[in-house]
Amino acid sequence: MKKYLVIMAAVAAALLAVSCNKEQNTPDEPQQTVAGEQITITASIPAELSKVGLAYTGTALHPTWAAGDKIRVADHSNSSNYQDFELASGEGTQSGTFTGTAVSATSYDISIVNATSWPANVLAQTQAEDESTAHLGYSATLTGVNTYEDIAFTSAWASSKGGTFAQSGALHLSVTLPDGVAAKVNNVTMVADKNIFGPTGTMTIAITTPKDNGTSNTLDVFASIPPTGVTIPSGTGLLFKFGTNDDAHSVYTRYYLTSSALNLAGGQLNLISLTGTNTDKFAGKDDDGTAAHPYLIADKYQMQAMKNLLVSEQTKYFKLVDDIDMTGESWTALNNASPFDKAINLDGNGKTISHLRMSLFYTYNGDVANLTIDAAEIDQSKGNYGIFARQATVTDGTVTNVTVKNSSLVSGNTIVGALFGTVSTNIVMTGCVADNVTLSSTQQAGGLVGLMKAGSIENCSASGSVTVTTYYAGGLVGLINGSEAGDIVVRNSHSSVAVAHTTGNNSRVGGLIGQIERDATIEKCYATGAVSGTGHYGGGLIGVVNAADKTVNISKCYATGNVTLNTGGNFSHAGGLLGRVDAGTVNISNCYSTGSVTIRRYSGGFVGTNNGTLSITNSYTTSDISGIALSTACGLVLGSNSGTVTCTGFVAWNSCDRLFCYPAGAVSTTGNYYGTEGSVYSQALALASTLGANAWDFVNVWTTDAEPKLR
Repeated sequence: MKKYLVIMAAVAAALLAVSCNKEQNTPDEPQQTVAGEQITITASIPAELSKVGLAYTGTALHPTWAAGDKIRVADHSNSSNYQDFELASGEGTQSGTFTGTAVSATSYDISIVNATSWPANVLAQTQAEDESTAHLGYSATLTGVNTYEDIAFTSAWASSKGGTFAQSGALHLSVTLPDGVAAKVNNVTMVADKNIFGPTGTMTIAITTPKDNGTSNTLDVFASIPPTGVTIPSGTGLLFKFGTNDDAHSVYTRYYLTSSALNLAGGQLNLISLTGTNTDKFAGKDDDGTAAHPYLIADKYQMQAMKNLLVSEQTKYFKLVDDIDMTGESWTALNNASPFDKAINLDGNGKTISHLRMSLFYTYNGDVANLTIDAAEIDQSKGNYGIFARQATVTDGTVTNVTVKNSSLVSGNTIVGALFGTVSTNIVMTGCVADNVTLSSTQQAGGLVGLMKAGSIENCSASGSVTVTTYYAGGLVGLINGSEAGDIVVRNSHSSVAVAHTTGNNSRVGGLIGQIERDATIEKCYATGAVSGTGHYGGGLIGVVNAADKTVNISKCYATGNVTLNTGGNFSHAGGLLGRVDAGTVNISNCYSTGSVTIRRYSGGFVGTNNGTLSITNSYTTSDISGIALSTACGLVLGSNSGTVTCTGFVAWNSCDRLFCYPAGAVSTTGNYYGTEGSVYSQALALASTLGANAWDFVNVWTTDAEPKLR
């Protein structure tokens, strides 16, 4: 059958009438057929395939018979018993005669068999050029009918004969594109965010010869729809990608969200009509950058156009509707000019931006959620850099469920982090992940943030490696300082980052945080990565606290990574949990460390050295200490103290024979244990008689394992 040749205005149901008669009998007197007899079938196809759609005012498709078309009559109970009736006359019309051998059965399946018709893969079709319909196939089937005399291919006829009817349809996609684009389009891809177009959710129509026929700048593409049709539920996101032969702008993308269910039905020409004149800037029809109508971003060109849509002293809203690959593309970080007052609200919508070569934001101003940055590679000679944003310095904001993964950032100078280089405003980071990141700089490097002066981190994590040549490196944050009021809070977060310092004698490295210099609360956090350095000061969780007149509270935290510092030097100041308290008040409660500590002098299994005011409550360590003779300078709680220490309910489970070494400062101890008898649990439980109401809480805080874990 010659698919769909003529397009004319109409709205009608598709009808297909067929009559079957023995040769030499009149059509008015049908006779019972005998198997093996040669008979003639007269078949009529509908004058038009009716159209439905989205306010379509256009036309319908008109099929005609083509050379090679056949009618197949099969025994309904035995499909191998069939005969094909070949077109004898009527080519190019809606009425044809077919000849073939009669089939004898009690019920029949009758179908149209096209010579060149139905696409082998309806999800990958090929159209000759704009407006062409020559590629469309048509199929119709009557199933389980009790006769094949005086046939009409309609649902009513099939029902009256005890059977069912189905016929194929077509999709007509009509889109208005920017000037000159329609003539360049060589493929159209439709992607649904639900399982509609097969397992991949994708249908592709290749265009052999790009042209702009008919209405200027309007592209009309067609695809065959199977008889079962395609139902698109309400709320389905449909992404239309118009690929071109222009390397300078290889794709234009239009997004459509169904407000009601669409039924691309068999027997109909189903129209989807789109306006895509702004697809060089954004993907939606009514996008205006407001919360109600955010700019939809679906390809790298629309992403590059974001900077031109920003307005000073206004917040513009954006939403990703597809993954974006920036391979080989230049990128200018957003909000990159003083006074950095172009605010951005970006809904990542669970999508991924990959292969960035520059920070997504220069100065962060706004709110971002549900975004992944993958395979970014940034190499800069100097400056503050974060893969997500270089800095947050002008206003408060939120970063929620943002992931940076499989990415690297190298700075020849200072301050790097997977999320931010520097945060000095109240940025609330929640559910953020740095996964398999590689970060290096001279100083102030963190798996998530390099330098943090304000804000909070909650339910975040980091993995990979962080390396500095000078000092301040942490698995999550390199350095916490600043004079802003209130605590910096890091809660329910963890790091498995390998933290390393490579040059000189001033490491200041920690599995979670390198150094803290201000009021801070670290709660329910842990670090499992190895910590190493050529110099002093390092801890499995925190390297150094140097917070004069400030208070740092560390509770329900632990570290399991090994700490190795300055094995060839004189002093290490290393601890399984905390390396050194230089100044300030540090309160540690319900914490533990288990990683080994390999050091020189002035180191401890739990805390290395103290020069401030340190309180340790209901905590333990099993950290082994090596690198020097244990009798020389070590301590399971503290390697050296020149400040004030209060230690209550501590269990040191290790081969070292003392809690403290060089306790030059004030030391107060109540209900502690060191040794290896029984278990950590049994010894902590035994301390209850001494500690009374302040005993370990094995109901709400600790498990009852031999080496208790935090609940």
